[in-house]
Amino acid sequence: MVFLAFLSGEMALAQSRLDFRSADSLTYQLYQQAHWRPLRKAGKEVLSSGIDYQYLRARLGYANFATGNYIGAEKHFSRALGFNAYDEFSQAMLYYSLKATLKHTEAGSVYRSLSPSLQQKVAPGKSFKLFEAHADYGTVLRSKADGLNAAILAGSDSLYGEEQIYGNGNILDAGLKLQLMPGLLFYAGGQSISIPLRNHFVVTDYAFATDSIVRDTIYHYNSYYYSLQSRQHDTVFHHRLSQQSVYVQAIFSPSAKIRFTLGMHMLQVKQTNTYSQQETVTWSDTAWVNTETAELSLVEAPLTQMRFADSVRTLNDYSLMANVRINAGVFSPEFGYAYSKLNYSKKIQQLQAGLFIMPMGNLNLYSHSVFAFMITQSKQSTVFKQTIGFNIARPLWFEASVLTGKLNLFADQNGYIIYNMPDEVSLKLESVLTCLIGKNLQLSLRVQHTQAKRPYFWYNNTESALNKSQYSIQSQTIIGGVKWIF
Repeated sequence: MVFLAFLSGEMALAQSRLDFRSADSLTYQLYQQAHWRPLRKAGKEVLSSGIDYQYLRARLGYANFATGNYIGAEKHFSRALGFNAYDEFSQAMLYYSLKATLKHTEAGSVYRSLSPSLQQKVAPGKSFKLFEAHADYGTVLRSKADGLNAAILAGSDSLYGEEQIYGNGNILDAGLKLQLMPGLLFYAGGQSISIPLRNHFVVTDYAFATDSIVRDTIYHYNSYYYSLQSRQHDTVFHHRLSQQSVYVQAIFSPSAKIRFTLGMHMLQVKQTNTYSQQETVTWSDTAWVNTETAELSLVEAPLTQMRFADSVRTLNDYSLMANVRINAGVFSPEFGYAYSKLNYSKKIQQLQAGLFIMPMGNLNLYSHSVFAFMITQSKQSTVFKQTIGFNIARPLWFEASVLTGKLNLFADQNGYIIYNMPDEVSLKLESVLTCLIGKNLQLSLRVQHTQAKRPYFWYNNTESALNKSQYSIQSQTIIGGVKWIF
């Protein structure tokens, strides 16, 4: 019967060339009978004929919401409010549609425009509240944790080699997100990273050794002869790097169409390094001695030796970032700028643009692309990040991302992650499995694979210069997280 009614309505629309009365009658009938997909199809034809009014948009908005197309619902409820800004049904449903795609600040901007009585219906409670709390703990496992062997580090034609080896470390991250008012969220969190550090040196030392003693029986002299001998030292000094950081973020939406994000990340890095220093010492010994008169002569020669000393450094770094996202339906463009001072006062400007896509109108499938251009005092570099996420089953979501380019000094996720990595990172693959338990508890498992280059230095005897080389390393990071949603 419903199909016949819909078919007769379609015929009536065709015969009457989609006049207002028949279009309104059909869409109202389908709305009353909760036949959402036929209603969406009929509404599309009505709109294409040039008929558009408040109730049609409200019906289509609800039909899209009921079938899980929340982006389409946003569009139609916004158009309904364009006809009548005081339509409480469309106001409430626009709020719910935005919340369904986790656009909490955009929904908050709609909430602020509601009447007090409607506010109590859609979201009773205080404006200020604890929104989320999370804690994450993980470990980093790096390959080639022992570094290079002495023969490779110093080379066959070298007197010296050095490298800095960062080992396996631990990460602890926790934070709170607060709703200061509807449409304004504030996040504050901290992070602690501890990594063992080793300074590895291969040094060739030279020393004089007695080669022979010649005795002159006529003049009663002993003459001493020496040879220059070399010895290679493979030396490792053990230290630890610790990084403590605080991150704050403010997210605000003045309307349902735009979101501003301001982030600040402050880091303190404490690190002890062992440095080598070349010095010249004077070697002296007996050249000859008269065994009867005890008269002697000394010989002197300069020798170059390597000395080691520790240096403790504390770096206070920061990154500031601003980002704006425009809620334009299925495609939401964003633009951002970051300014950072990292790693021994390197100043970095970062310009980026991104595109967030929800092709199905919900979070069952989404894509996020980001292209960043970074400018330092001496060079420019680029980074590209692509993220794809989808719903496996109702409580399970899976997300995978790839980052390529020169990731060192890159500020990601509005500055929440700072790639102030000691090694030169070129590729990062990440996958996240998230499980929502009930309405409040969320568990996550994050696995990361990173490819990087570890630098080392060696002295080239032929060129009489200290050269820099690299070798490839990989790291695996596993992070477990728990989040409570209030």
